[in-house]
Amino acid sequence: MQIKAIADSEGVIGINFCPSFLTKDEKATIEDVFKHIDYIKNLVGVEYVGLGTDYDGLSELPEGLEHIGKLNKLQHMMKNKGYSEREIAAISFNNMRRVLKSSL
Repeated sequence: MQIKAIADSEGVIGINFCPSFLTKDEKATIEDVFKHIDYIKNLVGVEYVGLGTDYDGLSELPEGLEHIGKLNKLQHMMKNKGYSEREIAAISFNNMRRVLKSSL
C-alpha cells in the first residue's frame, strides 16, 4: 500500500482538497477532509499526514474550506474530535517542515 510505503520512508501524505479525491459525491465538505486525515493517522500515525490543500490550483474546494482563511475550522474540528495540540501542529505544518528539513 502506498500510504505505508510513504510512512516507511519517513515521508508525509498531503491531504489534497480536490473534491473528487475526497468523496464520490458531487460536493466535498470539511468533514470529508477530516475523514482522510483520521484514516491516515489511524493507519500509520499522525507523523505521516499533512495538508496538501492545492489552494493555488483548484476551482472547486470542500464546503467549509473555500479559502486559506478557513483552515482554522479544520484545526478546530480536529481538536473537537480529540486530537491533541501536538497532533494538530504536526498535521498543520510540523510534519511538512520535518520532511523539507531532511531533504536539505
